[in-house]
Amino acid sequence: MTKKRKILLGSMLGVCALSLASCGKKEFDYKSFDYENPDASVSVATAGTTENFVAASYEEREQILGKLEKYAIDNGLTGISLFDDGGYVKYHERLQIPTVVKKNDDGTDLEVGGTKRHEYITGYGFGVLEEGSIKGALKGNVSHPTYYHTFEVEDPATLNYMNDNGSVVGGLNPYVSSAYFNTKMNSTKDGYEWFPALANEKNKVADHVRPIPYNPATGKLDDTNLQLLANKYRIYVRTSDVKYSTAGKFKEFNQRPVALEDYLTPYKELYNQSNGLKRGADQLSGAAAIKGAVEYYNATENAFDQAAWDNFGVKAGHDEQNGDYIEVEFVTPCTPFYAMYYISGTTYSPIPADFLTKIGGIKNWGSFSTDKKNTPVDTTLSTGPFVVESWQNDKEIVFKNNTDLNPAVKGGENRYTVDGIHVQIIKNAKEDPNAAWNEYTAGNLDNVGIPKDMLKAERDTANTQQTKGTAVTKLNINTTTQDEWDKLFGPNGTVLQTPESERYIVEPAMSNEDFIKGLNFSINRLEYATNRGRTPSINYFSDNYLSNPEEGVSYNSTETHKRVMESIYGKAVNTYGFDKDKAIEHFQKAAQALLDSGVYKEGEQIEIEIWWQANNQIDSYGADIARYMEEAFNNKAVCGNKLTLKVVNKAVANWADVYEKHMQVGQFDIGFGSISGNPLNPINFMEVLKSDNSSRFTLNWGPDTNDPANGLIEHNGKNFTYDALWQAADSGAVVANDGSVAKTTDAVIRKNVRNEDGSRTVEILYAGSQIDGVVTTELKDVILCWYDGPEYQEQAIEYKLEGGVITITVPKELAEQYQGAVSFDLVVETKLGTADPSSKITSLEATFPYGF
Repeated sequence: MTKKRKILLGSMLGVCALSLASCGKKEFDYKSFDYENPDASVSVATAGTTENFVAASYEEREQILGKLEKYAIDNGLTGISLFDDGGYVKYHERLQIPTVVKKNDDGTDLEVGGTKRHEYITGYGFGVLEEGSIKGALKGNVSHPTYYHTFEVEDPATLNYMNDNGSVVGGLNPYVSSAYFNTKMNSTKDGYEWFPALANEKNKVADHVRPIPYNPATGKLDDTNLQLLANKYRIYVRTSDVKYSTAGKFKEFNQRPVALEDYLTPYKELYNQSNGLKRGADQLSGAAAIKGAVEYYNATENAFDQAAWDNFGVKAGHDEQNGDYIEVEFVTPCTPFYAMYYISGTTYSPIPADFLTKIGGIKNWGSFSTDKKNTPVDTTLSTGPFVVESWQNDKEIVFKNNTDLNPAVKGGENRYTVDGIHVQIIKNAKEDPNAAWNEYTAGNLDNVGIPKDMLKAERDTANTQQTKGTAVTKLNINTTTQDEWDKLFGPNGTVLQTPESERYIVEPAMSNEDFIKGLNFSINRLEYATNRGRTPSINYFSDNYLSNPEEGVSYNSTETHKRVMESIYGKAVNTYGFDKDKAIEHFQKAAQALLDSGVYKEGEQIEIEIWWQANNQIDSYGADIARYMEEAFNNKAVCGNKLTLKVVNKAVANWADVYEKHMQVGQFDIGFGSISGNPLNPINFMEVLKSDNSSRFTLNWGPDTNDPANGLIEHNGKNFTYDALWQAADSGAVVANDGSVAKTTDAVIRKNVRNEDGSRTVEILYAGSQIDGVVTTELKDVILCWYDGPEYQEQAIEYKLEGGVITITVPKELAEQYQGAVSFDLVVETKLGTADPSSKITSLEATFPYGF
């Protein structure tokens, strides 16, 4: 199994660069490559417990989420929330909105500007495309006037969600792709319910639509227990009763029935590393990870690997009673609901393997071919409610109704009844906030958000509806001390290794708790958001994050969340966190502490930088934020101006740089942006707040969230660090007696020396936890890895383990062959409680002489 090792590659390239100055054979001072550290030590958990809240009730998980949220806000890990993306939207009067009408206090319909306001269903929307209808035609200068007309600001040139990280394709792909399970509006039109789409009606657990688990205790299918924790699930799927549709040139696939093996194709292609798909590594870890996916991904660095595929955790089969099925085995046990949720995306919609051969491979699916001879009309096979009808670069994308689709896949005969969808590309909307509005008022669009300068005049007029947000935009903050920053990002950083020349000098005020609180209370969010056509928010989550996804309960609506907000903001909850007097009070404490500590002297200025995603945001967003903060801190009541605050707004050249060059690498004080995902499992999403960046998407940096000295969270009479409680609720955890996530294996190279015969002796100090009934670990293998040309190679190597020391003798020919950077991978099998054992790799880097 060959692994791509980016960190090791970087290390190797550095070694090669240094060696270019001298070529050919030479005598080596081998001692410069030898290494001994008799004081090396390792430690593992010797006492602790296994804690697992994965199958806890939704009520208990809601309580856990509230405790994680409060800890995160108290420690500055959630940043400073500003607004969510809910707002006021115009819908053309020809659209029939299907959700229930909002009510006044007296029970009458809420009507504003002559238009009845409809309920926006959290996590679902208004259902305009799904359950709505269109009467009449658009009167503007448009093609397909009876279609639903919407817009995008850029042409994504693809529908291939496997190979795209943006949100545009994520919104377009479900037009042509169906999922195993989907949601539809309930009969009372005030919520939603799940239904089997590509899955069929045989998938039921206790009368709920669900994949059917294999009970770990019996090894048999169990359709009785909604809270059963299981790794393996069966999903009965539709085959002959679903047909592919295409308007493209490959007519032989049009109306071809879906075959059972087509359900395996997306897994085989997505996790095949040699395909180079952008989302190929997205779910190799985490709660939704599939057993064998990592091994298959590693084995396919250069090409498909049949042996690794045979061990992949997705299989297909047939039984005489219920028909065709696939079985999915997850790494981490989960309940039937989350098994459904983890695989319910359109990513796994079936694809015929011979169609991929016809179009030149998975990267071409839903895309323009390199020579432009094939367009997405040709390269897309639809199993969704619409079919790609035409695609004109940077102008329009047109989908027609898939009238041949089995109504059961759509959720019923009366869903998706519109003739089609016309997506206009309005490129100048990137710079002109009124560009889409102008198209709407010209009669060319069916919906548009009301722009900032039109808001006061238009939000209470006809055809306006109010939406709820799907993401909260924030000022993300770096509250690390210099020592904390160096630990995370220094030359030997645990998150990123930054050269000393690029070391970021943190602003001392940013690690003062009262200073951060002062910034938070200083912002008039109601004024700020309203002036920008947004909804003010102090929440970490938007309203579409559900603490009870079965019943559609938004976490923000719960008493648990309300108590957390009141504990943080007090009466300022009613003003969206704005309280200038409270800001001044916190700034007073901060200024006194900062002066007393000597990090600032009287007369000095605190200067903090805010990074924005575009130059126009410096004025449109940044100027008011700077004003709010400076007016509060520079008020004479704070410290008589012994210290003053200066906020400097800066912008990146490319919007993504605010993440990749600043927030994700610790090079910032404050950064504007947001991250969202996993709305039906908000506990899982809280991983992005962990200080170890295990999610790879941490944006706010501060204290070590697994250090008990930085605070513990009580639950069920036990104390947990943030990391420990999160992991216990996400997948189960071994928790040490001090409340932290226990280290169950540890290893360090203590010796790497050349022997007289040219061989090398490597000693690795190793320890594994053995706590009765809690965790057991066993070293299964040691693998030597090295870089050879463009690829990494590896092989098992002989070793012995005695007294906690792994001794390896590397033969002379190998020591001279594997030159430069190498690593020793320890394969350790870990068993938590009664769960099935799992194998994990601990990789230790070393260096052998090079230049022979």
